[in-house]
Amino acid sequence: MKVLTRAIASIAGLAALAYSASADDYQCTSDKGCDALVSTDGGVKRVKFRKGDIVSTGSGWVVNPSDGWDKVD
Repeated sequence: MKVLTRAIASIAGLAALAYSASADDYQCTSDKGCDALVSTDGGVKRVKFRKGDIVSTGSGWVVNPSDGWDKVD
């Protein structure tokens, strides 16, 4: 299980680095809320956001557009 957690943390960290080169802002548009991932010292943390909340990939957040996230201009 630790290996899987570390693998996910590594992937999330790499994704955050890749996105930080071209940081984008995303807004949650789902009435049910949206999930986003962020890498922490202890691994990857999943956080639930409410409709209207905005996150930035430049701050390390990893979002899935099919989960209700829309890119903000």
